[in-house]
Amino acid sequence: RFGYAPREGEVLNLAIGQGPNSQTPLKMAQFYLAIASDGSAPTPALAQGANEGEGWSLDLAPEHLESLRDGLRAVTAPGGTAHIRTSLEYWEVLGKTGTGEHAESQAGTAPPHAWFAGMAGPFGGPPEIVVVVIVEYGQSGSSVASPIMSKTADFYLRKKYDIPFDTVQTYLEHIQRGPVPAWYRERYPTNAGSR
Repeated sequence: RFGYAPREGEVLNLAIGQGPNSQTPLKMAQFYLAIASDGSAPTPALAQGANEGEGWSLDLAPEHLESLRDGLRAVTAPGGTAHIRTSLEYWEVLGKTGTGEHAESQAGTAPPHAWFAGMAGPFGGPPEIVVVVIVEYGQSGSSVASPIMSKTADFYLRKKYDIPFDTVQTYLEHIQRGPVPAWYRERYPTNAGSR
């Protein structure tokens, strides 16, 4: 269906994002936009209104799209690999960390690339922005790329909803400067700790 038939021995590697698998940030953004919406996304265009094509579809049932969103939500929820660096006061962030190996990282001469692809919007509502971040030689998607994604989404959504911008954005930044913020204690009462 997608024009590639994995060879014997590749299937397990492909399941964890390894093997003959290369993506661009733009293609990942289109994929995440499809997950965030009804399963379809427009074909990217350089100029607004220039796209006249039909777009692209995941061809998944709504319950399967919701399962994908639940999996992405688990990455940014308490206990998830990106939780502490993506939790924001006003917005729910869903996403996935990634470590992009390349020839230099496999040879041990450079760190891997850090990825985070995600979406954000008001709690209880649909995602309103998709952001994909790659930091070349960044080592870790959760520690390097995920805060860039969440801060970008926070900036965009605060501007959209006319909420004053705050330089202390993520949960990690809040606890580095003082006690656990009230918004975090209310949202995650069993995870807020005693700080």
